[in-house]
Amino acid sequence: MLAILAAASILGARPLDLHDPARRAMTVHNQGVVLIRLDADGLVRARGCDGELRHVGDLSDPRRLHIQNDGTLDGLVWDARLDPAQRETFRAMMRAFGYSDHKALAAMCLPTTAEPQLRAAEISPDATGSSGGRSTSSR
Repeated sequence: MLAILAAASILGARPLDLHDPARRAMTVHNQGVVLIRLDADGLVRARGCDGELRHVGDLSDPRRLHIQNDGTLDGLVWDARLDPAQRETFRAMMRAFGYSDHKALAAMCLPTTAEPQLRAAEISPDATGSSGGRSTSSR
């Protein structure tokens, strides 16, 4: 809870700013690993279980970033590619951050279910010859 209040007060006094190198992003780290990244351009990413940062969504107005007491972000527009399990995991990550539950936060990552399906589709393409997989990318 204190971490949320501290982040909110810091960001309220000095909001995210594309033109200020020190305020271009807010990152949540655990043991040197970036778990959540909020960029001044509105991009919100979280660590996927594959170790890569995954696009979660975008903030409607990153200059007015507000983190609720339970860790939810005001103005977050979800990436349409996220499934319900990924959304709930991100919510849980933000709650763990908000309540300073570092042990829980360290164990969390966004499920990346598309990758195993993609690999399986590449190994055995369907009758039309297409792989049927979709690629995911993070910006």
